[in-house]
Amino acid sequence: MDGHTQSFLSMHWVPDVQLYSLNDFLNLPWGGILTLALISVFSMLLQASSLELFLDEELSLDYELKIASGANLITGALGGAVASLSLSQTMLNHQLGGEGKAPIVISALKHRYSPTASPQGTT
Repeated sequence: MDGHTQSFLSMHWVPDVQLYSLNDFLNLPWGGILTLALISVFSMLLQASSLELFLDEELSLDYELKIASGANLITGALGGAVASLSLSQTMLNHQLGGEGKAPIVISALKHRYSPTASPQGTT
């Protein structure tokens, strides 16, 4: 060693991270992004209206839109897929008598730890 110390960011094993510029942000396909957002909103509203008819009770569409948009912002920022209501799964859960959070937690754990969750069969 020649007496010099390296900073953490100048080490060779740290990947080269480039920040995005305003030009990169402006060149995004905004037409496609806005179209996807609009389709997601209409799809969620149609599914919520269908659930209202099936359950014979009124849902707070404002609340459902806020939850769906928050979930989509988080999953989008993390590289996930678009989230939406699942009409068929909700109807099946209701017909089987599932109430509370237990069916949701069991389903999430099943999907998380199922062998088909990853290509190698491991998590």
